[in-house]
Amino acid sequence: MVQKSTGKTPTKRTKVVLGFDNEVYRVKTQDGPNFIARIHRFGEIKPSQEVWAMEQSRKAGVPVPEVFFAGSINLPDGEHEAMVLSEVDGKPLSEIKSSLSKPELDRAHESAGQVLRNIHSIKAGGFYHRQPDGVWDFSTWESFIESAIKGRSAERSTILDSGFSDDDFDFMINRLRFYGEEFPCHQPVLNHGDYEAGHIFVDKGLNVSGIIDFGMFQGAPAIHDFAFFTLFSKKEPLANLEALIRGYGKHEMFDDRFELRLNLHMLSLQMGHLAHEAKQGNDEDAKMITERLQRTLNTLKELKNGS
Repeated sequence: MVQKSTGKTPTKRTKVVLGFDNEVYRVKTQDGPNFIARIHRFGEIKPSQEVWAMEQSRKAGVPVPEVFFAGSINLPDGEHEAMVLSEVDGKPLSEIKSSLSKPELDRAHESAGQVLRNIHSIKAGGFYHRQPDGVWDFSTWESFIESAIKGRSAERSTILDSGFSDDDFDFMINRLRFYGEEFPCHQPVLNHGDYEAGHIFVDKGLNVSGIIDFGMFQGAPAIHDFAFFTLFSKKEPLANLEALIRGYGKHEMFDDRFELRLNLHMLSLQMGHLAHEAKQGNDEDAKMITERLQRTLNTLKELKNGS
């Protein structure tokens, strides 16, 4: 696959033991450059769909890998989509963040904020996923929110089994309706969907050198990527966003109700993630998300009461 798409002669491949949706290899070639080969195994968005988001991002000044191939291949276990990409320069922020001082990490996050602003400059034609024919799943904010409420409501028993009360769950659904009414989005933008340290590469100067893995991209309000960035944070969400926001620059969402908007969006994400992990039997992940959801719930109750 690499040889046909790049014209280079591969000499070695190394499996990258990261990620879930894709089987990923780093392929070294005779002439020196490395390439990344990804075979799609799970997830709704296939490589051929990712290409659109990557092309739009490149046009907006986002450093993304070059795509040499994206399409179907035949393997012993059947047909799968795959792609061949250039290897981006630098290192993933997830690998080096523990060795950085706070000013250094802030510098990297500010650069990531600048790049995220470029991604969000791309207008989406609708909400959630973009299908291969170019049509988005939801044409309006109202239909998107109603679908989210319906989906979360159907997961009631799973969320209650995780330790939440009926009153807690009713409050959550009420807050999702409030979110839809209070913070309407008339123009969705492209969101990376999985904007976290493992997908953000930086150079020696801690400037972003590459953004990888658009396998969860979607059309959504810009708050979505900020919410996902903090989704599994052990600390208070706002503390982790300060440098990212500085790099991003002025935006109407950063008003005096930003914390409320952020937690409302995180509420929907965390409810969905909790139900998914619980149904899969991933007890440790479900426990972690339960703790984060409880924190979000407590914050929303405090904000509702004006404290």
